Amino acid sequence: MSNATYTLPYVEIKILQEDIAEVTVAADATIGVKEISEIHEILESRLVSPYGILIQRSNHYHITFEAQQKISTLTSVNARAIVVEDLVSEANALMIGEISKSPSQNLRLFSDTASALKWLQDIQRMSTLSKK
Repeated sequence: MSNATYTLPYVEIKILQEDIAEVTVAADATIGVKEISEIHEILESRLVSPYGILIQRSNHYHITFEAQQKISTLTSVNARAIVVEDLVSEANALMIGEISKSPSQNLRLFSDTASALKWLQDIQRMSTLSKK
């Protein structure tokens, strides 16, 4: 199952390991509640819960306020690592993070993918250990 890729018109989802996926939204896409639900459905059916999401903010896109709120209701998401490449992406990620934050989700911004992935792997490892 690892390293599988799922492509929709507005997003690419890569399964990096059984409990971590990388999500890259297409340039200029608009993400609403329907799209969040479709993304969540793919993640739920292919990952072990709770899981982490590595979000690549390499493209500029729009996410509706309702979609931002829906993100906080995704209880299977343990952690979100957001990779930002510029100040605009960082500001947008911080705003979305504030609106969509949930007490059960860890959220952190990174400037590089390797650090983001390592952090997610550490979070997932701790989550697995706490289950035992």
